[in-house]
Amino acid sequence: MNIEENAPTGTVAPNYAAHKEFLKDFFRNYALDKAGRERPYFELMQQVADYEERIFAVNVDDIRQHEFGGVSGEELADEVLRNTKRYMSLMCEAIDESMPDPQ
Repeated sequence: MNIEENAPTGTVAPNYAAHKEFLKDFFRNYALDKAGRERPYFELMQQVADYEERIFAVNVDDIRQHEFGGVSGEELADEVLRNTKRYMSLMCEAIDESMPDPQ
């Protein structure tokens, strides 16, 4: 059964594949400064890969500020808040696929 067939009339089902690609880019490239020097999520992934950290916290407001592949950070952040369980799983997949090698 196709998820889009079950979407309520007048709504469009989320494009999970595009959202996952957005999240992968977000975790790799989101920077706190314009020069890209502080990449908190990439640094956190490295700490997880190096067994220095076990908790991976994501600020939804950071997602709101990111744009990638035609996906709006605002819209994705709203989807994360609307369907948190599904997006937690999607974030885990994106993190696993983006994880750097241990140092």
